[in-house]
Amino acid sequence: MKQSPETGPPRDTAAHVLREQSPIVVAHLTKGCTTCAAGLQVIQRHDAPDASQKAVLELFERELIATLQASGNAAQALHSALANLATTRPERAAD
Repeated sequence: MKQSPETGPPRDTAAHVLREQSPIVVAHLTKGCTTCAAGLQVIQRHDAPDASQKAVLELFERELIATLQASGNAAQALHSALANLATTRPERAAD
């Protein structure tokens, strides 16, 4: 992903949108979204090797940034990224 002078690096832009829309994200999560909960469980697994955990977090970050850039909607981006994680086995996240 290229940096543009108007928006800065993609990660900075995504972080800004997430901060700006954090109340919406919190509301989404506190409503008990089962898809997001399943994705968070994958992130929180303690029995996966460190390399698998790192791969899971990198996959989550890539998905979150890509979806956030496409939609501009933090709750939708979080939901999509976590849904993807929920269907990915941690040991296969690096694939």
